[in-house]
Amino acid sequence: LAGSIKLSSDGKTLVFTPDQPYEPDAEIQVIFAPGVKTLQGEEVPGTTFSFKVTPLAEPLNAYENLPELSPAKPLPSFSMNLQPELEDDLPSDFPRYTMTVPGTPAEGDIFLSPSSFIDLDGYNLIIKNSGELRYYGKVSNGSPVDFKVLPDGRLSYGSMMDFNSFSGGGPSVFHVMDSSFTVVDDYQMGNGYTADSHEFQMLPNGHALMLCYDLQPVDMSAIIEGGHPGALVAGSIIQELDHEHNVIFQWRSWDYFDIADSYNDLTLTVFDAIHINSIELDSDNNLILSTMALAEITKISRRTGDILWRMGGRNNEFTFINESQDNAPVYFMGQHDVRRLDNGNILMFDGGESSMRPYSRIVEYQVDETAKTATKVWEYRHDPDVFTGTMGSAQRLSNGNTLICWGMASMYGGPSVTEVDPAGNVQLELKYNTYLLASYRAFKCNWDGGKPVNEVMVTEVAAPNSYSFDRDGQTPGISMKMKTLTGPVYNEVYARRYNYSPLSPSFPGKAPAALQMRVTMEFKYISQMTADISFDVAGFGFEDPENLIVYFREFEGNGLFIPLSKTYNHVTGKIIVPMSTLEGEFAFGYADLESAANPPILVTPENGGEADMTNDVILAWSPVGFATYYDLQVASESTFASPIVNETYLSEAVYAFTAAASPTTYYWRVATRNNAGLSDWSATYSFETMAPYIKITVPNGGERWQLGLPHFIQWEDLAGDSVIIELYKNGSFSETIDKVANSGGYAWDISPYMDQGTDYQILIKNEDGSVQDMSDAVFTIMDETSVDPVNTVTRSFALHQNYPNPFNPKTQIFYDLPDAGQISLVLIDCRGQMVRTLVDGILNAGEHSVALDAEGLPTGLYFYRLKSASQTITKKCLYLK
Repeated sequence: LAGSIKLSSDGKTLVFTPDQPYEPDAEIQVIFAPGVKTLQGEEVPGTTFSFKVTPLAEPLNAYENLPELSPAKPLPSFSMNLQPELEDDLPSDFPRYTMTVPGTPAEGDIFLSPSSFIDLDGYNLIIKNSGELRYYGKVSNGSPVDFKVLPDGRLSYGSMMDFNSFSGGGPSVFHVMDSSFTVVDDYQMGNGYTADSHEFQMLPNGHALMLCYDLQPVDMSAIIEGGHPGALVAGSIIQELDHEHNVIFQWRSWDYFDIADSYNDLTLTVFDAIHINSIELDSDNNLILSTMALAEITKISRRTGDILWRMGGRNNEFTFINESQDNAPVYFMGQHDVRRLDNGNILMFDGGESSMRPYSRIVEYQVDETAKTATKVWEYRHDPDVFTGTMGSAQRLSNGNTLICWGMASMYGGPSVTEVDPAGNVQLELKYNTYLLASYRAFKCNWDGGKPVNEVMVTEVAAPNSYSFDRDGQTPGISMKMKTLTGPVYNEVYARRYNYSPLSPSFPGKAPAALQMRVTMEFKYISQMTADISFDVAGFGFEDPENLIVYFREFEGNGLFIPLSKTYNHVTGKIIVPMSTLEGEFAFGYADLESAANPPILVTPENGGEADMTNDVILAWSPVGFATYYDLQVASESTFASPIVNETYLSEAVYAFTAAASPTTYYWRVATRNNAGLSDWSATYSFETMAPYIKITVPNGGERWQLGLPHFIQWEDLAGDSVIIELYKNGSFSETIDKVANSGGYAWDISPYMDQGTDYQILIKNEDGSVQDMSDAVFTIMDETSVDPVNTVTRSFALHQNYPNPFNPKTQIFYDLPDAGQISLVLIDCRGQMVRTLVDGILNAGEHSVALDAEGLPTGLYFYRLKSASQTITKKCLYLK
């Protein structure tokens, strides 16, 4: 039988999905042939077994008669004074909480994933409005994030496998669960990228939106004074994956944003310049991004990749109306979870900034994209104020209430979830009973496991009669005109309407912008029939019935949806489509943005760059707008008269090119294929293959570097991902300075206690020592103030990350002063309250540090703020016990 095989996320289970359903009562034989090996090289023995398919001619509805979700026992409110017998029913590490319900919250259950983000595990929870626990599940393969209901009625959550100190979040896999909480699918990004925990959006057409952070070496000294010449800077990558997990859209912040527009500290060695943390498919099928490090909301075109508008930040195009001028000119900062509401407004969690506005709020803007105005129409601040340094979300509920997740605020005793009405009155609030627990986001949903919202049966149908399924107190908005019928008079016809999109949808050509709804029809005891099925436009909420596309497939949950011919009767307000099979599934949608065949942007190797001839050369490019396949040519001449590589219909935007084993110049170009056809070729890039090397450029002889100050070591190379930097004195090894990522630059803090001398050299080598270089001539290290300014790290007003971080209970804070003057350095908790003064006085120019001992303070997130007469810088630190 034809089908597909997939390895489950447990790494042990193979899942076979047949292309067509098995026949009733069929006997299936499974043969697992020997020869398959594990990742460890062990051979898996072969086996044979068989099973029999149910004799039922009609499949059971998987959503009927769902069992009560565990645990069934009510757990009153998880307050600190729970009865011992109730506590014993739960794991010892269960995240206990207290819920208060002073008002009338919206219907539904709360979905959240409390985790410490330290142990890389946690729990997924579903909690009722009463505080009862509807479901809990321990996640042991990474910190869980973003536990929620998908448009198709399934559930998803992310497993964050590691923590990125430069950006928060970390590399993740997103899991999809069915109504039994069994993982049935996993999502990971393509084109060589690893997904980040910050966003996973499943769309009703089965596509997924994901993002990641992409570290690249950047010479920041050419961008900003005091910048590191070998900084590692994170950009953001966005991808849209189709129902088969193929990348059909990719967008790189590198191609559209200027690093200098970031509000982050651009003098750091490693930092995140853009930090996209949410993606929203807008009503016009373009994308709205929360670009947090730019303090900006950005709208981009899915068709061309172009930026359509920018709201907030240094490139703001909007006039803000009804906003507090205390927030000007940056009206929001540290924002998360930017969403388009049904009323057309934009809702966001505005995290704030500790030195300018040390409280978080939820704000709703009415946006005029033509006049470029953003009018604040609603705002909520907690009483007392809550400041959330990271994470957080806001969800507008069906009754007008807003569900708020306060992110990391709960790690130091603040609330985790608050639900407020439009007047700002608290209707529900949840707090954890211990510190160091936070949920990245929280959601509320009336989840029923995927059951139909309407299920109506009519009996004894006959042609040419018409029937309405609006009966028995249900109004699905479905009717039927039976045209022909073969079978007994005693028959049954079922119509089921779901507020969920179809499972595993597949469409011919380009997928539509599908709606979150579906309908199934089933005809029993009828051998043949033809009928017209009608859908009530008002009842289904179809906004543009003339352009609505109705799709149909014969097998529910499997197969290709085919667009049907339809008739729209504007008098009756009904859409009419034909049906001639005895069962099937309907889906609805509108045409997506038209594809444009745009040439892609070539990424690596950079034009005129170098490549290691001893390894495969990784060619990478990024599509501009939609892309299905790519054509690639590589040649040794710029005319491509005799290409060495001439690939067509490549499905990934990355290619491993096996270069010649001798220095050669190669040329390459790429074209995009999509529904619009084949694009022109991209610009032609060249690269030269050569033997790996390292060449130190600084120091290059004669420098005079001062004890106790940092100086930049710089090099050019073709030598791998990391290097070892060593110090030599008088031709002999002195010490290993560091092993670092190979970025081309290193800020070496010379110890004030190092021996002075005029005979120092630097050696840099790759990890196995096969490629190395020593600086050409000796340089001097001395204890004098009149040193060479060339390549001394320029001192600017700078506050560096404390070390260690997280810490317990001591850490060191480092800062630089370009001039002497009055300085204060204070420690602030996440409520915005100053808890300790670390420095207050007149200090000389230079490098400084101060020890922080947090003994006696509660664990959690803190901020330390450095302030001079003209400048202020704030950074975060985490105190853990």
